[in-house]
Amino acid sequence: MNNVVHTPYTLHGPLYVSGSELLDGNHLPFQLRGVSTHGIAWYSQYINAETFRYLRDNWHINCIRLAMYTSGDQGYQTGGNPAVLKKLIKKGIDIASSLGMYVIVDWHVLEDQDPMLYVDGATSFFNEISSKYGTYGNILYEICNEPNGSGT
Repeated sequence: MNNVVHTPYTLHGPLYVSGSELLDGNHLPFQLRGVSTHGIAWYSQYINAETFRYLRDNWHINCIRLAMYTSGDQGYQTGGNPAVLKKLIKKGIDIASSLGMYVIVDWHVLEDQDPMLYVDGATSFFNEISSKYGTYGNILYEICNEPNGSGT
């Protein structure tokens, strides 16, 4: 009996971009299929192993996107608790990684419009996360999602 658990990451390994294609560790075209947590400040209850495992095994997703809203109600830079929000991001990374899933760490710019508005906070945030998880091959960093203003 084979007890090997085949997860998205064990099957495909680290991803990379070649030209306009996303390729897996076998040098084959790869498509991320996943869900977003929406704002982790509002829906933190879904960052747990049971939910992620269910989504992987029943919805056949291979990726979880952890959305860190920068502004608005409980935003990382506007009234949210950065320590608590970072702890949720790390928890999500740890769970998804243990389940062999890909993770998108999303610095979600929306209401603030200008992607440069919180560049110091983003730099600090990504320095901390990448220092801890830089050797993980399953993490993608989305450094600015939904910029919709006239940032420089």
